[in-house]
Amino acid sequence: MKKKAAGIKQAKNTYLYNLKRGFLVVKNHHILFALTLYCILMNVAAAPWQALSAVYVAEALQSDSMVYSILRGVAAVGAFMMGFALAKVKIKRFGLFFIVAGMIEGAAFFMTGMSTWLPVVLLASFIFGAAVSAINVPEMVIIQTSVDQEDQPQVYAVINASSNVFLPLAAVVSGVLAERFGAGPVIAGGGILEILSGIAIFLFTGLAKSHLTQDKQKSETVEV
Repeated sequence: MKKKAAGIKQAKNTYLYNLKRGFLVVKNHHILFALTLYCILMNVAAAPWQALSAVYVAEALQSDSMVYSILRGVAAVGAFMMGFALAKVKIKRFGLFFIVAGMIEGAAFFMTGMSTWLPVVLLASFIFGAAVSAINVPEMVIIQTSVDQEDQPQVYAVINASSNVFLPLAAVVSGVLAERFGAGPVIAGGGILEILSGIAIFLFTGLAKSHLTQDKQKSETVEV
């Protein structure tokens, strides 16, 4: 009897079991499912900037690697300052904060793609960096407060893998579109996608107004 129980326990600690449980938790948890969906859409929206940023700086801004490095540095400063600010601020609705941060990131992409004036692009880079920190913090808090501690690594892995799976295709499509329309409009289009996706997540899911302690109790009933 003890051997049988040990065998069941060992089976529940296998990689495939943990992976399957992670997917089931995300699929059956309405908050985590909405979170994952928006993460996927945000990464797809960010793909044009990631794939075309160097081309955009060279062609649209007619600048060199120094300007590109400055833009990256300004984004890092924005991320640092937002991270420092979040340590001092008490957030009550992490889901709403997450959605708004994503929409602000989309606005930064739109500003970048629609402007060739360097000061505006620098401001957009700062906003983008700040938005990245503002997205990452509530994402982690939502995961930690929505599921049991033993499920958190699997859930985070599933969300991270799901949000990155479409990046290669999105990057290739961005390159194809940039050949026809230019890097700037494609980057701006990614921003529009992120903003519209945020509005849809806000209107049609419970992510923005969920009660995280109640959602954690629901996640405990998931079985594999």
